[in-house]
Amino acid sequence: MDAPGSLLRRRTRIVYDDGLKRVDGQSSTKTLGSDISGEARGARSLSRRRADLVDMTLFLLSSHAPPAKYVEMGAGVWIHMAQYKRQLMTVFKRIWLVISGAAPPAERWLLLAEDLLKALALLPLARIRFDLDIDEMATASDASESGGG
Repeated sequence: MDAPGSLLRRRTRIVYDDGLKRVDGQSSTKTLGSDISGEARGARSLSRRRADLVDMTLFLLSSHAPPAKYVEMGAGVWIHMAQYKRQLMTVFKRIWLVISGAAPPAERWLLLAEDLLKALALLPLARIRFDLDIDEMATASDASESGGG
């Protein structure tokens, strides 16, 4: 039995539709933030954005005590990237200690290195796949019994 929407995806050749414009009959397109590929049946961040993310991450790791504001900006970009692969969110555990100021400056680099090196290693997997079945289970990524996210 076909998953909801899979028959529609096979029968139509719509690559992108944001309600204002539609690109059909094409194998791929670019939006402001994504490469959308009909042939690969997926989307990922633009290559230049991925390169900028790697550059920014290496910049953060090159400082032994990066300012919390820089870390906050970098974390925001990584969280945006995690929209392409939700499991990427699981690597961010210690970066929040640096952002909140709970980490002493001398420990910032080690805390960041653990999270950011894992994120860099998983970056090639940050891709949305449109050909996967729809899972009807609802989840909440910020739910916690003990609080704090």
